[in-house]
Amino acid sequence: MNITQEITQIVSQALLYLIEAGILAGLFYARKLVQKYKAVLDSKLTASQRQLLDAIAKDAIVYIGKQWEEKDGQEKFSLAVQHVLDSANHYGLNLSMQDVQAAIEAAYQRSKIDSGKVSKIINIDSGKVVRAFIGPIESDIQK
Repeated sequence: MNITQEITQIVSQALLYLIEAGILAGLFYARKLVQKYKAVLDSKLTASQRQLLDAIAKDAIVYIGKQWEEKDGQEKFSLAVQHVLDSANHYGLNLSMQDVQAAIEAAYQRSKIDSGKVSKIINIDSGKVVRAFIGPIESDIQK
């Protein structure tokens, strides 16, 4: 075998290895994507299931807030997640972590607005919130 044939054979083998490595990398990437979005695809909740999840999350916010006032925000959030997962499991709901976390965050934000801790100033023309802050609006304070 001459040197040209050897070089050709080595280059051919290297190209085959590169193609195989690319295929394996693509398969691993596809697997990661499927795993990432599987929970989202599996979490298509009906309207009644969504209402139940929202109610459970609201109850968790109230319960955790009262029972563990001394805990910091992240600890309360973790406790609320576990409480919602346990309650949802009791009702036979199979929820993704993303659904649970989103429901808890939404319930927490609603509880702040409902309690008057967050005030909104809305642009009348566009209907968009232009400023939101914690505390009463000055015009709401009785003088």
